[in-house]
Amino acid sequence: MFNNILCAVDGSECARNAAKAASILAARCDAKLTFLVVIAKKGDSPVAAETLLNEVKATAQEEGVAILATEVKTGQPARSIIDFADKNHCDTVVMGTRGLGDIGGLLLGSVSHKVASHSKCAVVTVR
Repeated sequence: MFNNILCAVDGSECARNAAKAASILAARCDAKLTFLVVIAKKGDSPVAAETLLNEVKATAQEEGVAILATEVKTGQPARSIIDFADKNHCDTVVMGTRGLGDIGGLLLGSVSHKVASHSKCAVVTVR
């Protein structure tokens, strides 16, 4: 069941916990693990995304993940995560329950809720 895992990260504490959980799951299942950062605004720093990806890659390597990839996308976070999972045939998305989103997330619903509601694959949320 767990062969191709996508872990969306944004730098929040929940996302760091999700990266750890996804890494343990991928290592135990000998699955491919892809970390995805979605930059919501064009002005956001891709350097910050790369720094975050280096951090979570180190976590995955410590856990013994053999097949590891990283991606940075620009766009609406929930839609970008769902589209990436679909296009790359991911069987599981792992992500934090709360991210770094602004107050708009409270009014429109969280990214994790949207992904869980609209994804075609399993979604694991981590606190």
